[in-house]
Amino acid sequence: MDNGTMTAAALTKTEAAIMNIHVFFPGSGQRTSDEMISVLGAILGSAAPVIEKHGGRICWISEAGISAVFEGECDRALRCAAEICSAPALTSEAASAKLTVGIHYGSVSMGTLSCGSFSSFIAISDDNSLARRVSELAVGFGAVILVTAAAAERIRDFGSRFSSRRLGLIHSRCDGRDTELYDVFDGDPADIKYKKRRSKLFFEKGVELFLAESYLQARSYFIELLRFDRSDAPAKEYVYKCDSFISDPQQDGSGKYLAVI
Repeated sequence: MDNGTMTAAALTKTEAAIMNIHVFFPGSGQRTSDEMISVLGAILGSAAPVIEKHGGRICWISEAGISAVFEGECDRALRCAAEICSAPALTSEAASAKLTVGIHYGSVSMGTLSCGSFSSFIAISDDNSLARRVSELAVGFGAVILVTAAAAERIRDFGSRFSSRRLGLIHSRCDGRDTELYDVFDGDPADIKYKKRRSKLFFEKGVELFLAESYLQARSYFIELLRFDRSDAPAKEYVYKCDSFISDPQQDGSGKYLAVI
C-alpha cells in the first residue's frame, strides 16, 4: 500500500453508548504538557481496565479527557462510569485532577483507520461532541455523571437500579435537538449522594413545575431545596431562571433550557 494513502478498513455504522471522561483541575491554572501527560497517563491506567472489563473501546484521548464507545447496551457504559468515579483516589500524579462523565447514545461509525504501517481504531459520530459537552456541563452542575435521556431510556429499570434525578432540558446547537438530562449520583461522595437522594422528589417536582411554566410555584420548591443544600448548583440556576421569567414573561423561549450547548 502507498504510504500516502489513507484507508478505513471494515468501517461499520452501529448504535452505541458514547462515554466521555472529562478531566479538569479545580481552582488551578494551565498545566504544562508534561504535567498533562502524567495526569492522563495515570487516569488512563486507572480507567482503561474498567472500560475494557465492561466491553467498551477507547476511541479518543486528548488533554480534555478520554472517550469510549459501548456497542448496544447503555447499561454497561453507566456501570463502567460509576465504577471509575467510585474508585479509590488516583495516583499522586493525578491527585489534583477531577473527573466528570457524560453518557449519550447515538449512531457511530467504527473501524480501523490505516496509513502505511500506522493503524488505529476510530469511532466517528455527530453525537461525540454532545457526550463531550455533557461531561463538561457536569463541573458547573456539581455532578459527577450526567446521562442524556437517549441513553437513560435504553437502560432497563434505570430509575430503580441507579440513583438519579431529572435535571431538566438542554438544547444542542449542532443538531437543534432538545434532550432531557439526568444526574446519576452513584459516583458522588457519600455526603453529596445523601443530599441528592433526600431532595430528589422535591427537586424533580420543581423541574416539572418549571417546564409547565408555573414559575412562582417552581421557585418556591427550589428556594426550599436551597435551605437544605446551599451548594445545589442546578437549584440556584432554576431560581435565577424563574426570577427571569417572572420579571419578563415574554422573553425568548431559550430560557427554558438548563443549558444550551
